[in-house]
Amino acid sequence: RKNAMTIISKMLHMPLKLKWGKKSGRYDLSQDIYVLTVYLGDYAILQCTLTTESTASQCMEYLSQKVDLNQVEMFGLRYQMKTNDPDNRMMRWVELDKPLRRQLEKWACKPRQVQLAVLYHTPNAFTLTDQMARSYYFFLMKLDVVEGKLTVALEKYINLAAYSLQVEYGDFDPTIHTIDFMQTVPLLPKVIEYC
Repeated sequence: RKNAMTIISKMLHMPLKLKWGKKSGRYDLSQDIYVLTVYLGDYAILQCTLTTESTASQCMEYLSQKVDLNQVEMFGLRYQMKTNDPDNRMMRWVELDKPLRRQLEKWACKPRQVQLAVLYHTPNAFTLTDQMARSYYFFLMKLDVVEGKLTVALEKYINLAAYSLQVEYGDFDPTIHTIDFMQTVPLLPKVIEYC
């Protein structure tokens, strides 16, 4: 009995040993588990703990449960590809049926992260019956327009900006919606090409 108490006492005083990574300075819990951050634009919306064999569809299923996104089929995950030219940022869609970690290790630049993006564009926004899907769809489409990824005629830019203001800030109020306020809200791309 005395030996058992001595052993337990020694075990309680032993420090926990962690295997420190040589380059990263972080400890490894397992070679088979990793954490992946999913972004919506510049905002991190979710962190998924995945195994090396987890597929992208499993990540999307987890995402749909955690952020209450019912029409997940309209969206996909993409990542920035490795490139020698930092000005030439190319994005690649994740293949849903393949292990996500292998795809990212092979093709993605560091840090390895994925973005939620609109995979299928719809001509009729009323096909999106899920409120969360409509919100994400609106935000991502607005982001594509403001970043200049989608080009339209100048009149359509102006209409889209007006709709965006109406949806996000409600009816016009001259005490709130001043010129200073309007300059802080990104509505139009920095460079507009005339179509």
